[in-house]
Amino acid sequence: MADLQLIPAAKIARVTAGFLTQLEAAKALHISRTQVSNLERGAIKSYPRRQLIEKLKEVYSVSERDVLLWFIKNEQIPKNP
Repeated sequence: MADLQLIPAAKIARVTAGFLTQLEAAKALHISRTQVSNLERGAIKSYPRRQLIEKLKEVYSVSERDVLLWFIKNEQIPKNP
């Protein structure tokens, strides 16, 4: 049986929004590429500022609930086998 790889929901949202690289997303979000990487890996250690939540909603076209789930429980979605 093949292992299911997990892809962070934040990465799926980035790629779906048309940003193929973390650097492209970082420029649109006005944050560093490292911050985008940390977000996608669930390595954010503090709750995000309201401004970042709003920017993520706008740039990635996702709900506030989706963004908050990334920070609260590092929600992950199984990749198709």
